[in-house]
Amino acid sequence: AEGFDLGNSEVIGFGKNIVFGNNAYNVNIKGVNSRLGGRNFVNECTTNCGEMLRITDSLFADSEYQGVGGDARYCMDFTGDLATVELTNVSVDDCHIFVGAGVLRFNVSGGHWENPGYASYGGYHYMTIATSSYAYVNINGTMIMNSNPTPPNELIWNGGTLGITDVTVVANGSGAVVPNLVTN
Repeated sequence: AEGFDLGNSEVIGFGKNIVFGNNAYNVNIKGVNSRLGGRNFVNECTTNCGEMLRITDSLFADSEYQGVGGDARYCMDFTGDLATVELTNVSVDDCHIFVGAGVLRFNVSGGHWENPGYASYGGYHYMTIATSSYAYVNINGTMIMNSNPTPPNELIWNGGTLGITDVTVVANGSGAVVPNLVTN
């Protein structure tokens, strides 16, 4: 839907909590708590979509993709064609971000990513950027916290073009130092 706004809401426990579909552009999601979904945000758009998707001041947490305590992968799934996605001051907790090859511009500003449920979810990349010759991802001013004592080899797997500025990475609690921030 053109000009759709979703704000100050909780979306909890669906197979797919929030689905972005066809003919959806200029969409604003603000102050939303999306958690305990099979996947907490899923792009299923194939036609006329993504000219501007803004997610602000929201929480995406505790993916149940493979059942309770299952799998954090594709918790926020931006597969498909999207022109511009902006995540501003978004907290991502036990929730993997997948940026598909059809995404032209993906901006992350502020917020934080963490994995306190590592015992349930295991080690996973916080973000995967699919192999693409034109996808551009920019991450600025974000804090990434690793709580997993046996973390993955990298926090971000990059197959596109990635810009990172002013990002802080910390081992939190029993978390081990992650060998690589990014693997290309």
